[in-house]
Amino acid sequence: MTDRKFIVASVVQNMMCWKGAWLRGKGYPIECTANLYRATTLSEYELGKEMGNQLGLQKFLVRYVTTDGDGRSARSIEDAIKALEPMWKVERLADPVHLGQSQFRASNRAQYSAGMFHGKTKEENRQLKTVFSKDLKCRCSMIINKLMEKYDKNIDDMSKDLPKVLDVTLRCYDGDCTLCQEHSIVCKGDAALNWWSRSSDLSIYQITALQMD
Repeated sequence: MTDRKFIVASVVQNMMCWKGAWLRGKGYPIECTANLYRATTLSEYELGKEMGNQLGLQKFLVRYVTTDGDGRSARSIEDAIKALEPMWKVERLADPVHLGQSQFRASNRAQYSAGMFHGKTKEENRQLKTVFSKDLKCRCSMIINKLMEKYDKNIDDMSKDLPKVLDVTLRCYDGDCTLCQEHSIVCKGDAALNWWSRSSDLSIYQITALQMD
C-alpha cells in the first residue's frame, strides 16, 4: 500500500476446511472460496514471494517490509525482487506489538548482574526480572510515542534525540535522575513525577533503584 492508500500487490490464501467437506458429503450444496486444499501447509514465505513477484512485474523496488515476528515474508519478497535487481536488499520492520513482545523476550533472556535485583531467592529475582522486562517494554513504547509527538513523526529528528534518551534511561534505572528533567521524556526526576512512582509495576514490587554494575 502506498502513502495514498493504493494497494499495489495482494495475495490471499484461503484453506478449504474439513467441515465443508463433511457437509458436502451429507449432500449440502456448499460453495467454498478456498484456493488451497485443506491439508496444505500455509506458507508465509510463498505468500511473500507471490507478492514480491507482483511488485517485480510493476518494477517496484521495496526497501522496507513490516511483518510480524517471523522474517520469512521479508526474505521471500527480497528473493522475488532480486529477479529484477540482483543486489537489492529488503529490510524487515516489526509492527509495534511484535516489536514490544520481542523486546520483552530479549530482556527476559538477558543475563544481568548478580546483585541487580533485591530478591532474597533465585525465584524472587526471576520474578523481579520479568517485572523489569515488562516495565522496560512499556517505557520504551512510551518514549517512542512521546518522541513521535514531539517531532511530528520525523524519524531523523527522533534519531538524534535517542542516544541522549537512552543514556538518561540507564542512569534513571540506576537511581540517578539528575538529567531526567532535560532528556528523559517520561521521567521528570523530582519526588512527585519520577518514573519509579509513575510505573505501576515497579511500585507494586517496591523497586526503587537497580544495582547496575
